[in-house]
Amino acid sequence: MHTEIRQVDTSYHVLEITATAADLADDVKRALKELKGTVEMKGFRPGHVPPALLKVVFRKELTEQVSEKFIDEVFTDLVAEADQYLLEGTYVVRSLDYTLEQDLAAEVAFNVVPDIDLSKLEQEAIAVHQDKVLPQQIDAEYWRRMKSESSRVTLKAGERISALDDVLCSIHSVDAKTGLRLVGGYAKTVEIDLCAASPDNRFNSEIKRAIVGRYVKDTVQIEVEDEGLPSLASVVMTVPQTPTYSVEILEAEQTVLPEPSEELFRSLSGDRCGTEKEFRQYLGERIQDDLDADTAKYLRDRVFVRMMELFPFKVAVAHAEPTADPSPGTRETMDELFIRWSIIVRAVDKQIPTEGDAEDAEADQEKVTLAFRDRQMNRVLDFLVGRCISASKSLVLPGDYTLLHQG
Repeated sequence: MHTEIRQVDTSYHVLEITATAADLADDVKRALKELKGTVEMKGFRPGHVPPALLKVVFRKELTEQVSEKFIDEVFTDLVAEADQYLLEGTYVVRSLDYTLEQDLAAEVAFNVVPDIDLSKLEQEAIAVHQDKVLPQQIDAEYWRRMKSESSRVTLKAGERISALDDVLCSIHSVDAKTGLRLVGGYAKTVEIDLCAASPDNRFNSEIKRAIVGRYVKDTVQIEVEDEGLPSLASVVMTVPQTPTYSVEILEAEQTVLPEPSEELFRSLSGDRCGTEKEFRQYLGERIQDDLDADTAKYLRDRVFVRMMELFPFKVAVAHAEPTADPSPGTRETMDELFIRWSIIVRAVDKQIPTEGDAEDAEADQEKVTLAFRDRQMNRVLDFLVGRCISASKSLVLPGDYTLLHQG
């Protein structure tokens, strides 16, 4: 038997195996013996089917069993149990030429966790904006929670609309001078919760501002500059002018809010608050938690993207041909992306001193292993960021290399 291990790329390695029929003779005998004890064929007593007949009837199965076991044993001896390699993922049989009782030639690809060059991270910085809760966000959430305990009364034509009501409007783009509807222009009937926080969109804000204080069945015109209308890209304007819209108030429901009380605030907060001040503080904390979660997600995404850009090596993956070009622009399958990311995480992790004792380190590694197995990418990202991030919220790697800064 002849074997050779070649390094194709930073992580990608190939084990070449060449073996004669004599090298596999014992494996064939063992496979036949195992099969003989389990096969039942008409005309033969159990365990007494002739080996020659088994080779004919079960040739394909025997070929696969012998080659798989032989390759696995060779890989285990030369690679898996060798101290030279830190492996990631399972090996992939890239090519196999074998027929039962003939010579074997195989190429087995596998991934090694490399010593990646962390100097690439020098002066790398990803700015992460930390959003803070605004008073209007707390107000909007406060009234939304209060409305959940409110009752509704349908308003009649001519009755005034308040900032807490729900309205049904018909909105059309019109000519600013004549008020006539534009052919092919914007036309939509929408339900609007005047209490809800408006998206960052001037169009929605202007509609709300125009409706509050008006009356059911009123029609009002508003003008909004193009730059404030990202959601209206499909509008076809027939003449160059500031877009004008006709807003007709079709229906409205008045919101009758409950009287503020300790019982109400405890009900709305899960028994955490008894006063309006405490309830507003509670809402602010909840909103801040959501903003922090969004920031953490952005942080994870940017770490993932940047690390994948910095370390664009190719990998061995089952059910996918390895890419010939390991450049950053190469299109990878999801399997390839995931394996490459797991290799990067382990490569960085092994170069960072582990805090705590060996038991803690083993527990951490078990969490990552389970996350990889279940393909829970966020848990893996959290592990990397959590292991490397300092008190100043900078991802600091050995040698004072900074990957990102949160400010």
